[in-house]
Amino acid sequence: MGDEGDISEALGSLGWLAQEQGDMETARSRHEERLAIYRETGNKAGIAVALSHLGDCHLQDDLWIARRCFDEGLMIWRELGDPTGMARSLGGLGRVADLQGEYEAAGSLHEQSLAIRRELGNRQSIADSLSDLARVAQHQGDRERAAGLWKESMALFREQGSKKGVAACLEGLAEATVEVRDGAEWAARLLGAAEGLRDALGTPLPPVDRVNRDRSLAAARAVLGEAAFAAASAEGRAMEPEQAVRIALEGAP
Repeated sequence: MGDEGDISEALGSLGWLAQEQGDMETARSRHEERLAIYRETGNKAGIAVALSHLGDCHLQDDLWIARRCFDEGLMIWRELGDPTGMARSLGGLGRVADLQGEYEAAGSLHEQSLAIRRELGNRQSIADSLSDLARVAQHQGDRERAAGLWKESMALFREQGSKKGVAACLEGLAEATVEVRDGAEWAARLLGAAEGLRDALGTPLPPVDRVNRDRSLAAARAVLGEAAFAAASAEGRAMEPEQAVRIALEGAP
């Protein structure tokens, strides 16, 4: 039918679905096709949206390209006066800085994003920013602050019904607590619960986040031994999501 608007929206949906399934090559291709259509038609908001999704994809393989995508998107959102888009791009730039080890810059960018999102009152986006800040705190070695941020984020994700967000918080909280006294068994349960959630949703952990998850798994396994680790992990996988969240929020290693 030649409707470029509908085509670009369909490409965006296909790209998002591929991202959720962990197929970044297909996701990049779809988002690039979408971006090309928006550039051709001069749709600035569409260009910025497509750049955000492309930036997310390139967080997995090329941080220089990811930064360019988020920078251009931020410039467009500022031109359009769109605070939601600005917060999204600032968060993306924060992730780039975090992955490059620029933790002070990452924290500042995520704080700017969080401030906008709090003003807008979008609780799902607030939860995203809190998770981003938790990652930075962990990378800076402040596990206590990280744990608090993961819990705050998890409570909001639960409220919004985001099981994917809950899974990410369970993984982050496990990493924040696995090395504290009596934390290994608790962390193994949380990691098992997160794995079960991701399997049920069909949304694997993005490659860029697997390093931290695998480090937590190795630390818990080393403390507990293979048999005890497997038992704790299986216990976590068997939990209902709400049970896992309750244990994560109310319990402590």
